[in-house]
Amino acid sequence: MKNRFEVGQKIIAIKDHAEGYFKKGDAFNVLQIDKTCCVNVVRIFNAKNISGGMKCVCGCSHKTNSYLFNENSFNLFTEMSEMSYNEALNVVSNNQLITK
Repeated sequence: MKNRFEVGQKIIAIKDHAEGYFKKGDAFNVLQIDKTCCVNVVRIFNAKNISGGMKCVCGCSHKTNSYLFNENSFNLFTEMSEMSYNEALNVVSNNQLITK
C-alpha cells in the first residue's frame, strides 16, 4: 500500500469523523504515517489515546498510544479546498469568474 501523504503535508478532512474527532473541512498537518493490517493511517494531532488501541476498518484491533485515522478520510489540502463545490458552482453560475 503506497502512502497518499507525507509527514508534514497539510491535509483536509473530506467527511465528518463518526465519533466527532474532526469535521469535514478541518485542516491538519500530518504528524505520523503508519499502517494497520488493511489501511494506511495518519496521526493528525498530539493526544494520548487512553484506550491504548484502535479498531481497524476490517474490525480487528491494534495497540497504539496515538489517535490514528484512516487516510481515506482526507485529501491533500490545496487552495481550492477552501472553496466548497457548491460555492464553486455558484461562482460559475453567476458568471463571477474573470477570464482573460
